[in-house]
Parts: sequence; C-alpha cells; structure tokens
Amino acid sequence: MSQKPTYSDYFQLHFIVLIWGFTAILGKLLEPLDSSAVVLFRTTLAVLGIGVVLKVRQQSIQVSPSDRWRLIATGGLIGLHWVLFFAAARLANVSVCLAGMATSSLWASLLEPLILKRKVELIEVILGGVVMAGLYLIFQFEFDKVAGLIVAMLAAMLSSLFTIINSRFTQRY
Repeated sequence: MSQKPTYSDYFQLHFIVLIWGFTAILGKLLEPLDSSAVVLFRTTLAVLGIGVVLKVRQQSIQVSPSDRWRLIATGGLIGLHWVLFFAAARLANVSVCLAGMATSSLWASLLEPLILKRKVELIEVILGGVVMAGLYLIFQFEFDKVAGLIVAMLAAMLSSLFTIINSRFTQRY
C-alpha cells in the first residue's frame, strides 16, 4: 500500500520543476560564457560543496579503481548532458529546451530495458510517444527552433542514460 502524498512531497516536486526551469534561464543569461564554461563553473561549485559536506561529516569516499574510472566516465556523460542542455537553450530558447527535456521518459523507457536487461513496459513507450506527438504538434511550424529541440532531446537522452547507469552506483555507494 502506498502512502498518500504530503504537502512536503508536492513542495519538493514544485521546487525541482522551478530549479529545472531556472537552470535553463540561468544558462541563457550567462550567454557571454560558452556552454562548457558554464558547466565547468557549476561542476567546480558542486565539487567544492560536496567537499565541504564530506569534511564536516568527516566522511571519505573510497571506491575501487575500476569503479573510479566508471564513475569518472559517468560524470563525463552528465557533463556532456549539461553542455548540450545549455547549448539547446541558446540555440532556441528556454521553453524549447525544456520541451525537449520532456522526452527523458521516452529515452528511459527505451534505454533501461537495453541496459538493465528488463522487459520493455508498453505503457512507458506509449506515454513517450504521446510526448513526441505533443512536441510535433507544438513545433511543426517553428522550423527555426529545430536544432535547439534536437540538441535538447539529445541532452534528455544523456540524462536518462546517466540516471540508469548511476542507479547501479547508488546501490553500492
């Protein structure tokens, strides 16, 4: 039996949506900087923040050498996602970028069975198809935004791939 959602759950969900939207706006506002420079700056802030948290908690991160390289590669994957995310916001606009990111569920429904070797869930693919149909309806007349939409969809695919790969790491670490 599942629990009934609380106000805190709804607040967290809306806060995440706000952060996603604001992230694209921030990337657009930092337009004098290259997308990779924005990602490098954000990554540096995140590393410093995590370093402070680990220091305060007196924790260390011990991973096996083989996992270390896998974690670095996975980090590179999400880094590429963010570069493409900010590039999409600049190629088109923030709303097109976020619309392209809505395809994440479709990508997850296709990639997860391939990587985790599980059965394809038909309802997930159907819902992803509905998202694609909605994107088609929205963008069939805006040909000047197609490049941004394609880059955003590629960013969504990398985000889904990262989430699937990272789920294995979160079970171990």
